[in-house]
Amino acid sequence: MPSVKPASADVKFTPCAYVTAETLIEGDPQEREHTYFARDGFVIGAWEAQPYTEHIDAYPSDEFCTVLRGSVTLTADEGESHTFKAGESFTIEAGWAGTWRVHEPFLKLFAAASPN
Repeated sequence: MPSVKPASADVKFTPCAYVTAETLIEGDPQEREHTYFARDGFVIGAWEAQPYTEHIDAYPSDEFCTVLRGSVTLTADEGESHTFKAGESFTIEAGWAGTWRVHEPFLKLFAAASPN
């Protein structure tokens, strides 16, 4: 039965590893996440990381993000660059290629859908 569930800010984060040795350029991301909801390739969650830089060949999902803490700069392989800080939101499309740079301890809320 469909339901409504509170999404508490006081959640337990668990270690995760989306950044791989192959994509990491510098830093030690120490990633952690919390999943609020997941079904059929759609995920809503929170993700945090320490400062790092990686190159992503093809982003794995279509994603909406809101930065809660820190800042990130996304620079596409074609050269377009955007920096987002706490309070700002952005979308990123599956297949995007470029550099993801976290400047300081970072926390985002996200909703992501894997393409079919």
